[in-house]
Amino acid sequence: MNPIPIQSAQRARSDLPRVPGAEKVLPEGDTRWVLAARACLAADGPSQMEHDARERLKAWGVRRGISPIHAAAIIAMGEMAAASGGLSRADAERLATFPVPTPSPVPESVGRFLAISIVVLTVAAGVLFVVRWM
Repeated sequence: MNPIPIQSAQRARSDLPRVPGAEKVLPEGDTRWVLAARACLAADGPSQMEHDARERLKAWGVRRGISPIHAAAIIAMGEMAAASGGLSRADAERLATFPVPTPSPVPESVGRFLAISIVVLTVAAGVLFVVRWM
């Protein structure tokens, strides 16, 4: 059996006719889709998820730039999708109508501050340790 050359496989893929509406609705790894998928998995079929799980998902979405009201709506969509068997293309199209999340740069600056603080405190503790034993 002869393997198919990569170039002819790529050419065959590019020669396929484009079906209208077959393109991706959301980019791969979109935060809105991930939040809806997590909500769909957290809801056990037709039953709603626990309040704590909903709050954790909402906090996750807010940390990634989704507003709290949109996060709650996306979680509700995920719960409804779980009741109907899972997320579909129609759900992706509805998710695309929500604003694109913009994560805030605050955690990065807070992380730098904490790292610098830890280094300074470690150096100070080392100096105090050396001074104590001299």
